[in-house]
Amino acid sequence: NSSGTWIYGMSPDRLTNNDFTLTGNVNLYRHFPEFYYWGILNYTTSYSLNIKHQGQAGLGVAYNFLNQPDLWLNVSNGFIGELSRIIQGDSAIINYQTIRNSLRVQFMFKLGERFTFKTGNLFQPSLEFISDHIINSESEFNYQLWKGLNLNTKFLYNKNSRTENENMILAYAVGVPRYF
Repeated sequence: NSSGTWIYGMSPDRLTNNDFTLTGNVNLYRHFPEFYYWGILNYTTSYSLNIKHQGQAGLGVAYNFLNQPDLWLNVSNGFIGELSRIIQGDSAIINYQTIRNSLRVQFMFKLGERFTFKTGNLFQPSLEFISDHIINSESEFNYQLWKGLNLNTKFLYNKNSRTENENMILAYAVGVPRYF
């Protein structure tokens, strides 16, 4: 699997977001259908979080506690190696590397054919520096107005303790789903 996101935003007087993330991951099911191994590569640059460049690569395990078409709960944990170039304070550019524990909880609930709620939450504390952690949370509500027309709402929260920055983004849209 792979995905990419770009969030760009401006207020009347300044740039607020120019955040780009590219992720590739693989899941390997070997023994049980609800248990699997995962691997991930991630690249991030974030104006709003003062991250010039951040590369992460890691491995871990995951378990589907609930795995139904209308109800899903997944918990995963693993270790991530990180190389980062950040802006700390007002102008100090810091290059550093660390190993992080990566704990993720994902949940999906579907009510009938029209309503879907999804959330994914990530906590990545550094194993070397106790005050260094990353928190990401993404929640999405999707309501099908008519066949082929959806109302979507997404809430994102990101915090990087090393740069002492956080952001919250609320987005909403009317969408037409297309898969290829």
